[in-house]
Amino acid sequence: MSVEEVDNSITPSRFEQVRQVYEAIIALPWFFDSEDTRQDCADLVMRRYRIGTTDPEKLLAECIEEARHRFELK
Repeated sequence: MSVEEVDNSITPSRFEQVRQVYEAIIALPWFFDSEDTRQDCADLVMRRYRIGTTDPEKLLAECIEEARHRFELK
């Protein structure tokens, strides 16, 4: 069994796309905005990117779905 190596590097343009996804999520009206939720949201977006969701639209959609469950104002 071989282990496939994953490239976790991120170019400046890709980082900008990831940052835009993060900014879009924290700007949503249902997002519970605190220092902790912002950090958790950044972790969520980067984790999704690192596991292979690199298309910005798909990344945003997947992150919004999870973020709504985790960070929605109740």
